Amino acid sequence: MSAIAFTVSNIHIDPPGLKIVDAWQVLVNIDGAVELSIDGTVVFAEEINFPELWYKLNRWKRDGYAGDFSFDSMDFEETGIVRFERRDDGFVFSSCFPKASSKAVLDGAAVDAFVSAFDDFCTETLTRELGLDLKALFANRHP
Repeated sequence: MSAIAFTVSNIHIDPPGLKIVDAWQVLVNIDGAVELSIDGTVVFAEEINFPELWYKLNRWKRDGYAGDFSFDSMDFEETGIVRFERRDDGFVFSSCFPKASSKAVLDGAAVDAFVSAFDDFCTETLTRELGLDLKALFANRHP
């Protein structure tokens, strides 16, 4: 089976200087350049509100990865920015902004490993770089 990896760079608050004090601001005002690759091939590279992706991926995980996953954001008119489509043998990644196509099938363990690693990255990086405690900010929102 295939594996999915990611990088996030150029993390910044938009607008610069804004003090983040509430969960909704995390989902709206923090951006970064996200790159996703499957088996070493970059399939997605866009600047997005990556904490919003973090939040929605964690909701999907909490729901047992039921159905397809489609990340849509108020920042884009397009839909399906990041998608995992369920197939009989796993999930296939797609995006409305593809960098390369991939027909690779990701099994449930690969998707869960990606979601868990992305969760760890977001919570650790936003604490270290911006002093934000996502677990505390989202304590009553169940990401």
